[in-house]
Amino acid sequence: MNKFIVILLGLTTLSLAEFTKSGNIVTDSITGLQWQDEPYTMEEDQAYSQQNETGKVLSWENAIDYCENLTLDGYSNWRLPNINELNSIVDRNKAQYVTADGFSEIFNVKFASSTSYATPPYTDLAWYVDFSNAKVYNDNTKNNIFAVRCVRTPEYTRDDTKEIVTYTPTGLMWQDNSEATSTRKKWVIQTNYDAKEYDNTSGDTATTYCTDLTLGGYSDWRLPTVEELNATVDKNADGAKIKNAFKNSVASFYWTSITNIVDSDVAWVVNFKSGVDSGYHKDGNLYVRCVREEETPTQELDTTPPILTITDNQSGTATTTDPISFTFTWNEEVNGFDINDIVVAGGTKGEFTIIDSSTYRLPITPNNNSNTAITINIAAQSVTDYGNNANDATPQYTQEIDTRGVAEEIPYYDPYENHDPWCDYPENQC
Repeated sequence: MNKFIVILLGLTTLSLAEFTKSGNIVTDSITGLQWQDEPYTMEEDQAYSQQNETGKVLSWENAIDYCENLTLDGYSNWRLPNINELNSIVDRNKAQYVTADGFSEIFNVKFASSTSYATPPYTDLAWYVDFSNAKVYNDNTKNNIFAVRCVRTPEYTRDDTKEIVTYTPTGLMWQDNSEATSTRKKWVIQTNYDAKEYDNTSGDTATTYCTDLTLGGYSDWRLPTVEELNATVDKNADGAKIKNAFKNSVASFYWTSITNIVDSDVAWVVNFKSGVDSGYHKDGNLYVRCVREEETPTQELDTTPPILTITDNQSGTATTTDPISFTFTWNEEVNGFDINDIVVAGGTKGEFTIIDSSTYRLPITPNNNSNTAITINIAAQSVTDYGNNANDATPQYTQEIDTRGVAEEIPYYDPYENHDPWCDYPENQC
């Protein structure tokens, strides 16, 4: 019995990808592909209706040239997408306007792919996606006019020591040791399959192989989704149709973690001989390549309130009324600290100075003829740090003073100041 099931292109499972736009580029969270997303003009709309060429409305050959010569947002390695890539941005949950959410420039017409019809004598036909109805076709010749949306592929990198291939845009890390060419497992062991327990992945299965795998110091491996595994396909590769960063692959079927929505005894696989996905009965003995998510650097949560230290430039008891310089130093950068947060008794505040984001300075002049100490208090919740933690109340700071021996300055009176000698004579009237 032939266990291989062909499922028509364009009827694959619904994509779980998220699309985010930055500048004129939309990035696919699953494949990492980056898509051109520039406006389609009224002139292009009219040209498409009249089957004329202009801008991003072109014949198949010119569409390929357009993408290869495109420079957008600093990138120049653009190309016309293949049919699988173009089909991946269709949202089949929508009745109309089927371009995936995340794209802002929508054009509900036929978009060209770079994929030709493979069977002679029909190689003059091109595969395309009609974004008015979410269907895939190959009935237009390459001389027809299509809309164009270019795509680019960031590079995969391999750690030869760990035998892991990483794709930075998605953060996915792929098993690439020799076991990827020798390990074959069932999706469901035969007894469970015969019992129609098609979702029971216990036992010696592809799922448990991945969860038990330790490679490169990592032990959190899993079976990939169909979208994730499809993203590693390179249809132009010789032999196994996989990205050239991978060193260990077989031109055969590899399991994914996704069950076919119609037939629960069938799971999705990717055929690295042809480069297309399809369905396979779960008791098949197929190859396995595991995947894991790259760790995202995390910042430790700051829950500690900022702490203040107060110092001054006075040694011992202050015996003069010269200003004393007080320095306020927080143990981290803070927001919102100003002169109004400093409560002073026994002296007069001067000009508040910001030294940096954690250091501040304030001169305080002692009261004259006093032995009452200068005290400084900083209330709780006067400032916050960058973790939004408010400070606790700072213990009162005290500087002893004794200015009682300081003579009070008596203004000098000059009897002749503003005196007019003319007035010293009685006969003169002043």
